[in-house]
Amino acid sequence: MPAGHILLHRDSALVPTAQGVIVASKGKVSALLDFDGGDVAEVERVIASGWQGIPPNVDTIGVAVHPVDGSIYFGLGTAAFNNAYLVDQAGNSAFNLASPRGTIQRIKPDLSGRETVCTGVRFTIGMEFNQANELFATDQEGATWLANGNPFDELLHVLPGRHYGSPPRRPRHLPKVFDEPSLFDYGPQHQSTCGFVLNLPREPADKKPYSASGSQATQRTKISSGRCCSPRGNGGQTALK
Repeated sequence: MPAGHILLHRDSALVPTAQGVIVASKGKVSALLDFDGGDVAEVERVIASGWQGIPPNVDTIGVAVHPVDGSIYFGLGTAAFNNAYLVDQAGNSAFNLASPRGTIQRIKPDLSGRETVCTGVRFTIGMEFNQANELFATDQEGATWLANGNPFDELLHVLPGRHYGSPPRRPRHLPKVFDEPSLFDYGPQHQSTCGFVLNLPREPADKKPYSASGSQATQRTKISSGRCCSPRGNGGQTALK
């Protein structure tokens, strides 16, 4: 089940001769490429895969392209939504901060590899960069399966190396993290946000679309992490103002 996509225009750094879309789906991130301009993809190019699978269909989630270097960001869902610390019958935790599960990943611009940007996320369905090249993401949190967990979904200002509290620090199972606070919390948990958009000027429909690698990035209005954000009732999306 696809759970995140972003347009890839013909002058992108990834494939300069094709347009298409980058799609996050179960077990992979793919570029669906249209080389002849017919608005139908002829080629699927898998650009990231190989992580350990999980039972839910919601697996690889959310996609964003860095406006300057063209690197691709995506989320990997938590290893076990109903057992966050991976505790066995003996009470021992198998949770591993080095695992890519429950993280946001960055694919290098030349597709030569990927790296972990942050940990402590659950299901980061929506992602987008602002004009200042800051990454924001929505995270479907919720305390349904985690005693004393966060009862709200979150809007995150994603910073490298941070842990965003899913699962949160615990003296026994996860003592060596600091839980970075969210930018904004909202409900109902699990389902209030399946995507969001930054409230920025957009190119008119009859103009050339925004390119992740082009100079048009400078035309976007800056949205900083200190500005206000608010939920809105439009199918589960949240706007930053």
